[in-house]
Amino acid sequence: PGGACELGPAAEAAPMSLAIHSTTGTRYDLAVPPDETVEGLRKRLSQRLKVPKERLALLHKDTRLSSGKLQEFGVGDGSKLTLVPTVEAGLMSQASRPEQSVMQALESLTETQVSDFLSGRSPLTLALRVGDHMMFVQLQLAAQHAPLQHRHVLAAAAAAAAAA
Repeated sequence: PGGACELGPAAEAAPMSLAIHSTTGTRYDLAVPPDETVEGLRKRLSQRLKVPKERLALLHKDTRLSSGKLQEFGVGDGSKLTLVPTVEAGLMSQASRPEQSVMQALESLTETQVSDFLSGRSPLTLALRVGDHMMFVQLQLAAQHAPLQHRHVLAAAAAAAAAA
């Protein structure tokens, strides 16, 4: 009987195992105390991911975990949570990053890639990293003014032929 009393509190103190899935497909397994708070979990994830906790939002069964204890949201041992980046804070904290990413992508182009793009032989594909995401942008020269240039060339050729 004495042993059973000691098991009760020890069993309650056993950590909860949580599976946290990011929107990019990465999975993180964490063990947290049963009385862990939303803020505490965000702080743990912030340290592990090296991302400000203000940029982290957690969802459990489509409910955003705002504040309070995880158990209040039905989170228990074996629960799956979804980690989503917060857009407002994310845009503000990365205001200068997209420009740097574009510059890095442009600087990494070869002379052949630039030449092929400018001559219209092939489109230009840039791989940009924005936060944890890769974004591919394809640029292609449009031939909107080609008919005008073509007519100009024909007119010049006709004028040269008439003068000769």
